[in-house]
Amino acid sequence: MYNLKICTLLCYSILYGFIPIIAQVSPSIDIDGTIQIRENAARDHILQSDANGLATWVEPSTVRSQLCITDFGATSDDLTDDTAAIQAAIDSAAVVGAKLCVPFGLFDVSQTLNVPAGVILEGNGRGFSSTLTPSNQGSIIRNTGTDWTFSITGHNAGLRDLVIYDTNNIGAAGGVLMRADGMTLESVILFNVLIFGFTDGCALQLDARNSGGLAYCSFYDLQIRHAKTGICITQDATSYVNSNSFYHGAISGGDFDHCLLVKGGNNNVFNGMIMEPFTSTFGHIVVDDGEIIGHQIRVEGAFQPNTVPLIEFKENTSRSYLSGTYGGGLTLDRGDNFIDMRSGLAVDPFNAGLNQFENSAFLNVENTDIPYWDISGPGVTFEILSGEILYDHKVLKLTIPAGVSAFLRPDPAYAPTPLSPHKYDQCTFGAHIKTDQPDRVRTIANAPLGVVSSVPHNGDNEWHFTGMTCFVDRMGYYNPKFLFSNTSNINPLVVYISNPTLHFGSTNAPEIEAKPITTTGGIISGTLSTALLGNITVPPNGRLVLSKEANVFEINGTIAIQRINDNGADQFPKGTIITLLFDTAGISVVNGAYINLISPYISTINSSLTLVSKGNGIWREMDRNL
Repeated sequence: MYNLKICTLLCYSILYGFIPIIAQVSPSIDIDGTIQIRENAARDHILQSDANGLATWVEPSTVRSQLCITDFGATSDDLTDDTAAIQAAIDSAAVVGAKLCVPFGLFDVSQTLNVPAGVILEGNGRGFSSTLTPSNQGSIIRNTGTDWTFSITGHNAGLRDLVIYDTNNIGAAGGVLMRADGMTLESVILFNVLIFGFTDGCALQLDARNSGGLAYCSFYDLQIRHAKTGICITQDATSYVNSNSFYHGAISGGDFDHCLLVKGGNNNVFNGMIMEPFTSTFGHIVVDDGEIIGHQIRVEGAFQPNTVPLIEFKENTSRSYLSGTYGGGLTLDRGDNFIDMRSGLAVDPFNAGLNQFENSAFLNVENTDIPYWDISGPGVTFEILSGEILYDHKVLKLTIPAGVSAFLRPDPAYAPTPLSPHKYDQCTFGAHIKTDQPDRVRTIANAPLGVVSSVPHNGDNEWHFTGMTCFVDRMGYYNPKFLFSNTSNINPLVVYISNPTLHFGSTNAPEIEAKPITTTGGIISGTLSTALLGNITVPPNGRLVLSKEANVFEINGTIAIQRINDNGADQFPKGTIITLLFDTAGISVVNGAYINLISPYISTINSSLTLVSKGNGIWREMDRNL
C-alpha cells in the first residue's frame, strides 16, 4: 500500500493545469491527511485529471511538460484582456520550469506579465513581415496598458519566436524588463523576438539595483522597431550588469531617442548588430557610464543632424571597443575608448601604443648611472647584460640586499607626461621581468584614489610581462615604479628586467620596442647612423646634385662647386645637414648666394665641409675641416 499526501495531489494538479480531483468529484469532499492509491500500483505515480474531471494514476513520464496559454482561457479574439489567463499559465508552468506555448494569434494584456525562473514562453513565429505588426499572423502579445509587457525575474527564463507589440494608444512603459533588484538574475534567453512600437518607452531594459546582479544572458536575432529607447542598460553603484551577449539582430524604424543607452555595466557584448534608424534625438549609441564591446556592428543615420553625435562616449568612460561599419553623423569620444568604425564622413582618433619611456633599451650606462632612469634603495647594485627578449635591448640585473625595499622608475624629469585629453587619463606600463622569488616584484603608481599595484611576478624564474593599467593622478605626479620588496627576506633578491614600456590610454596593448624618434623630437640613447655615398664627381657646370638617400658624400674632381640641389624637386628639406668629404685637393666651394660660407673654401685631401639646408636650395656652413 502506498500513501500520497493530499498537498502533493493539489500541487501536481495545479502544476500541470488540470482540474483538481477534489473539486471534480464533489465540492463537499474534504480530505485532511493522506489518500490511498490502488494496491500494487507503481511508486511515484501522479493523479492526473482530464478535461472532464476524470482522474487516473499515471506515470510521471506521461505528464505534459509543455502547457499552452489557451489551456488557461487565453483567446485571440481581439476583444478579451488575456492578462489573467496568461499569468495563470505562466504560474502553472513555473512550478517545474515548463515551456509555455503561445499559438498564432493576437493576445491582449493590460498589465505586466511576470516570468519567473525556468519558464520559456515559446511562440510559433514572428509572422511573415516585421513591418506589418499586428497584422502579420505571428504569435503576438499586445500591450494595451501603460506598464511593461514582460518582467523577467528568474534564472533560465526567456522568450522565443514571439512578437511583443505596443498599440501606442496610451503609451506602454516598455516591452521586456529584466530587473535584478536585490538579487541575481542569470541565463535569460531571448530568441527570435520582435519588439514593436514602444515609442513612449523602452523596448528592452537590463537593470540592476540594490546590490543586484544581471549576467550571462543571451539575445539571439532580437529585432526592435519603433521605440523611444531600443536597449537600455542601467545599474546603481551597488550593482552590476555584465557579461551579457547580443548576437545579430537589428534596431530600426523611427521615433528613437537612443538605439542603445548605457548607464553602467561592463563587458556587455554586441556581435554583428545593426542600428540604423534615419535619425535619433540624442544619438544612436550613447554611453553615459560603463563600457560596451561591439564587434562588426553597423551604425547608420542617413539624416542624423551634424549637431547630434551618432555615437557618443561621455567623460570618464573607458575601455569600450567598437568595430564595424559606420555611416553618417558625428562621433564623439569624450573619454578613453577605442572606436574602429570606418566612414568617409567621420573618424575618431585613438592613442598609439608606442613606448613612452626614454632609454628603454638600457644603453649608455656609465658607472652607477643609467641615463633617464632612477634606482633607489640602500646597497642595491646592478649589471647590464646582453639582450634576451629583443637583441638590441639590454637586460638590467638588479641585486637587492636582504631587508631592503627598492624601486626602479623613470627619472621624474623624463617621465612620460599625461596630456589634457581624457585619452590620457589612464596609462599602461610594465616590463619583462624574471626572478626566482614569488610576490617580490610588481608595478605601482599613484592614482586619484590612492596607490595602486599590479599582480606580482610569480617567482618561477621565467620571463613574464609584469604590469597594469591605472588611472593617472593629474593633481600630482603619478610616479610609475617597478617595486622590489625584499624587507622580509634573509637572502638577496635578484631581478632581471628588460623592455620597460609605458603608453597612455586603456584600449591598446603596449609596444615593447624602444621609443622612436618622431617629428616632435626625441632622445637617441643608442648609435645614430647616417648613409654614406661615394665616387661623386662635380659636373662641368658646377651644380652638384646629391641623392637624398644619404647625408655624407665623398666628392672628387677639379670643378668648383657653385650650387647644391638648388632646383625644386632636388632641394633638401630645411634643416637637413650634409657633410662633403673631399678625396682630392683643390676643389673650391664658391661662397655666394647659393652657398653661404664663413670664408672661401678650397679642399685638401681628406678635408670636409658641413652644411645645413635653408630649405630653398640655399646652404649655410656649419663646420669645416681643412
